[in-house]
Amino acid sequence: MSGESKRVAQLAEEIKFRGERMRRVDVLTLITMLPDDALLTTSEAAVFLRRSVSKMERMRVDGNGPPYVQDAPAPGSKATNLAVLYEKAAMKSWVKSHTASKAMDHAALQGRTFATLLDAVDEMAFYFDGQGRVEGAVENFTVAQVIEGLGRRRIVWMPAAEGCSRPWANLAAHKELADQVLAALSRSSRAIEQSLQATDIGEGLAELPTEPRRAL
Repeated sequence: MSGESKRVAQLAEEIKFRGERMRRVDVLTLITMLPDDALLTTSEAAVFLRRSVSKMERMRVDGNGPPYVQDAPAPGSKATNLAVLYEKAAMKSWVKSHTASKAMDHAALQGRTFATLLDAVDEMAFYFDGQGRVEGAVENFTVAQVIEGLGRRRIVWMPAAEGCSRPWANLAAHKELADQVLAALSRSSRAIEQSLQATDIGEGLAELPTEPRRAL
């Protein structure tokens, strides 16, 4: 393939994913589509790597996450919350070198599901507007919108159920997510009630008097 053909193919790929939601594009493709000079905050890097901020922080402590750049403390300073940035090239290399990312990519392509209580309390990335309202889950925005918002849009990570309890700017998006979370909570509630009923029945049977067997 000639250089010109490669460029045409690259442009076609970019156009294809402009209207795609974040959650439907695999991790490596997302990172590849970032600007070459991209330096991401922990929150932004977590969005692209399909990890939560807390998971990113744990990986930094454990030393098994992607390489990062951190500001040096000022002379005599004891500050520990120094700014951390992730470079596009380093993230791309890290994803390529981890076979576990294949399963992660597959899950991303399937989209988020809310099957259990754990799903409802799992952390998600949300965009917030200047009035403190939720604009929507970041994974539901298009790739182009997310890349365009790097460094400018406010991302907050919180459990899905907590995000649904906040004021939203987009009623339709709010209802879509809230319906999924409420369904998961309802299923968990029914399972708990059934478990309690089973326990009550079991305890009731244990308390019933038993008659001695009669000799034949």
